[in-house]
Amino acid sequence: MAAVLALLRRDTAPKDVRKSALDQLPRYLFGYIALALLRAAGDRLVGTSALWQDAIAAADKHAQQEPENPEPFHDRARAHALLNQHAEAVADYQRALELDKTEQVLQDWEVDDGLFSTLIAWAQAETDEAQQLRILKRYAELIPGGRHLREAEEWALRFRGLLKTTFVKPRD
Repeated sequence: MAAVLALLRRDTAPKDVRKSALDQLPRYLFGYIALALLRAAGDRLVGTSALWQDAIAAADKHAQQEPENPEPFHDRARAHALLNQHAEAVADYQRALELDKTEQVLQDWEVDDGLFSTLIAWAQAETDEAQQLRILKRYAELIPGGRHLREAEEWALRFRGLLKTTFVKPRD
């Protein structure tokens, strides 16, 4: 596995070698580390979009085999988000959250951060302020005690034009 990951990080490895290295990854290796590594290497890989489509297909199959397991829905949500398929990603995050109430296998912070980031990206892609605010409101609806509630309020002000976006985040 270390050799495969090393190939993914090398800028000098030929594209076909990197693709071959990806083919060696186990089919259901869609944990946080694997997706983070693929995302980081994404710009250097050929057919990155195809990789996320493959991830979605694998998560679909996994979800069919284990429909009460929240993990494939979470995995698929992250892949959809990376493809900017925001509505699909949010639907999968919602399903993962519902299933994880019983299963308790997902990292709460990871789902929380992923959902919030997806909703922000989706809202930013919209041009209508009312639609942006509707999308953003989903965060509090899906995770009422979420870690990003204050940030969601700040984003609502940004979308309304009442808060300037700064590139340097002030320290508390």
